[in-house]
Amino acid sequence: MGGINALNFDGTGMTEIQQWAVNQQWLDDVISRGDNIRAVSNPNISENLLNPNSPSGLSFFGREVEYLTDAGYVFNPSTNTFILN
Repeated sequence: MGGINALNFDGTGMTEIQQWAVNQQWLDDVISRGDNIRAVSNPNISENLLNPNSPSGLSFFGREVEYLTDAGYVFNPSTNTFILN
């Protein structure tokens, strides 16, 4: 029990859609367990969330933040952690 669960994969040769599918599955697993998620980037800085070259206008991190918030997670800036609300 406890420990760290990190997503680490090489997306070379994969499309953005394929990369997101891997990432989304990892997030779904994390969400189903109710894990806390430590953020390396600050979601309160809009530049971290935006990518004007993406069809959605969001960076990969922005998509993750949106996905987590839609699942009921909130960001605690004092611990840089997303926690299930």
